[in-house]
Amino acid sequence: MTTKSPQLKRIGLLLPFIGIVMLSAAQQLTPGFDKLEYANLMKVSAQMGDSTYRAGVPVPAGYVMQYRSPVMGLDNLWELWMTDS
Repeated sequence: MTTKSPQLKRIGLLLPFIGIVMLSAAQQLTPGFDKLEYANLMKVSAQMGDSTYRAGVPVPAGYVMQYRSPVMGLDNLWELWMTDS
């Protein structure tokens, strides 16, 4: 007969709580195709083009560039864009 240690009991109680918190904070997805979201993402994608191309495409409202990686390898880079929604 084995008994669980107090640490294992606490972990066993903590894991379901963490799962509930993570599920409640998860993004709510809706089924189907969102035309506005797609158009905004295309505008964000256009911001990585050269200055002439980028000048013709405005940054969508509510989107903010948080990070741009340094150029590496074969002139590769990436950007992180955030929005409240």
